Amino acid sequence: QKLTGKSIAVIQPTVVMATRSSHFFNVRFNNMDPCTLTYELTEKDSGEITSDGIYTAPGREGVFEVRISCAEYPLISTYAYAVVKKRDALQEGET
Repeated sequence: QKLTGKSIAVIQPTVVMATRSSHFFNVRFNNMDPCTLTYELTEKDSGEITSDGIYTAPGREGVFEVRISCAEYPLISTYAYAVVKKRDALQEGET
């Protein structure tokens, strides 16, 4: 009942990044005060994420999912995605 209308959203929910590079997932709070966030990877061997939301991609390509939720209210959650490509693949896409 007290969670009605409250949500969190990742400001940039999908990022394209190189292997072993890092990205911070910034979150916007909707109709609620900021809460303590927890970050977790939903798949084994999909990189690393710190307790403050800095994701480091693994050494392999793929699409990896990060679940972000309020520590006090785990039902308030959202997802972010990292599209990880090798550096040479990223450069080819820019030309």
